Amino acid sequence: MLLLTRLIDATPPLPQSVVALNELRLNPDRSMKEVVRIVGSDPVLSSKVLALVNTPYYATKAQISSIDVACSYLGENIIFSMALLMGLHGRLGFDLSAYDLNESRFLHRTLAQSQLMHQWIVASNVAHADALRLAAFVSEIGKILIAHLLRQENATERFALRLRSGVLEEVVEKEFVGATTLEVSALMLEHWRVHSGASAILKYTASNREVPDALKHSVAMLESVRALWPQWHKEAQQIRNEAVMGFSMVENSSYSAFAMALETVLSRRVAS
Repeated sequence: MLLLTRLIDATPPLPQSVVALNELRLNPDRSMKEVVRIVGSDPVLSSKVLALVNTPYYATKAQISSIDVACSYLGENIIFSMALLMGLHGRLGFDLSAYDLNESRFLHRTLAQSQLMHQWIVASNVAHADALRLAAFVSEIGKILIAHLLRQENATERFALRLRSGVLEEVVEKEFVGATTLEVSALMLEHWRVHSGASAILKYTASNREVPDALKHSVAMLESVRALWPQWHKEAQQIRNEAVMGFSMVENSSYSAFAMALETVLSRRVAS
């Protein structure tokens, strides 16, 4: 079993553009103009931002080709989340064969999960909205690091075989690396000193520890959204059924906003 310390040691430094965006997030006087400048200085990130805003999930009325417009449309939270993902992609590569995922399926599921959380927040009045948006987008990035370490240990096929045998993903991850995807994702955010609120939500969602009262609602929201991560390739009605089963809010009155958000995402969904 790989040690957790190795997971952290293997976490790559953030690319300069991501570091700059993270520093900007801490500035209360920041402007979108500064976000646009940073994104525009990184050709890879610029192309990914344009590709992202033109996916069906964002339902733009016309093709967007301007970085200024794309950044304004997406908002700094989604831009920063994509920058984190692309930073990992560039430093570690993108081979998730251990999870039987290719880059396209991973991205589509990430976008569906992120949009479900975003639409739910729009339809509700919730605390920790920024932290929840970031947590929903990056909750699966731990898979990229886990897969990287599995390749280093020549353990990819053994890991994949365990998953294909029907053993729960979290159990297999614990067997091989000593931590689940959510735990690794939280550790990565902590290592990078990125948004302690999002890191805390991820950490409590990943553990069986008692959740502080202030975070119970947020953790339940993330649990409900993440329950659909493996389901996005299924038919719409199957996804709706899974959503009901995976809904973890204490107060059932929250389900109507969740269901409304789900219908919005299903109407824009891309086959994964």
